[in-house]
Amino acid sequence: MDDASALEPIVFEMTPPAGYERSGSDLLAQASIPAQMPDKVYGPSKPTHDLVDNPEALKSELDALSSNGQVLIATPPASLHYYGRPEIHGVPTPHVQKRLDEVRQSGELTEAIIDQSQYPYTAIGRLSYSIEGVVRHCTAWVVSDRVIATAGHCVFSRAVNAQSKNRDIESQTGQKASSKVSGLAEWTIFEPSYRAGVETEKWAGIRGYVLTGWVSPEEGEATSPHDFAFVVLDKPIVQKTGALGVRVASPDAPEATFSLGYPQNPTAKYAFDGQYLYASTGRLKSSALGVMEAENQLTEGSSGGPWLSKTQDGVVVTGINSNKPLRSDDTTFSPILGQSFISLLSRVLSDMTGV
Repeated sequence: MDDASALEPIVFEMTPPAGYERSGSDLLAQASIPAQMPDKVYGPSKPTHDLVDNPEALKSELDALSSNGQVLIATPPASLHYYGRPEIHGVPTPHVQKRLDEVRQSGELTEAIIDQSQYPYTAIGRLSYSIEGVVRHCTAWVVSDRVIATAGHCVFSRAVNAQSKNRDIESQTGQKASSKVSGLAEWTIFEPSYRAGVETEKWAGIRGYVLTGWVSPEEGEATSPHDFAFVVLDKPIVQKTGALGVRVASPDAPEATFSLGYPQNPTAKYAFDGQYLYASTGRLKSSALGVMEAENQLTEGSSGGPWLSKTQDGVVVTGINSNKPLRSDDTTFSPILGQSFISLLSRVLSDMTGV
């Protein structure tokens, strides 16, 4: 499979599970589909969300995102009275910044997040999903209005796909095709700021996007660089949760990461149970061949959670919890967020706006 084929998106529909209900106001809110198009750092020549009727101009703006160091701008929730310029200063995250400043001297630190009412934790939640009727849990985070990001393996199981159960997929040309691809999630439910015993609002996924390079890799092809996915939600979300900023195609790897997720496999050090949001702050150990490795104690269930790092654009996402080395709980891998990440997100947003 050549590089272009690996970047081809697989698009699949999802149906909310039985018992999931939406209010009349939710249904009305869907009539007009808002999309926070990704703006360049310090703002583009013209906001991309104003370009939806001009495909050429929109493509130009989206292509610009492949330049080194471009970001998707952080958005605070409406409840956060912040009057700064997110596109220049980022959105304040004092606890995250403090941990990232301390890690060089103190070393790796894992902690439960007690107050999830503060940004950026408002934009991170537990993702429940069903594949072939088996329900599991991952972590996801808001990247744009009605769009969340997670790990590719949280919406597609290669083990189930090996059983060769047919399912319709959509190629990049938009033509439906029958392919022996199974293992795609039938439904997803996103619960931002999830915490055991606390009732939270839920959003259902209606469409998923994952790369062919993750779903159908050639023998011997590395899959970890493609372990990310996007899910389109059934109703707007950014006003309530905010959205995390993202740095892509960065020329320099981050020095340290503040990784978040809902780990459910306990270790000798931590009694993880998947019911609480945890953060693991650690130093970057390596960055090569499309993958980063950092000190990170989080376990299964935290997959898809964001890696936050300090950059010139504030604290933004620089990675995603993907997988761990064999027989080691001390570090975690992440795909390097680059052109493939932007290409897939561009497809998601283009589909939403009809461009």
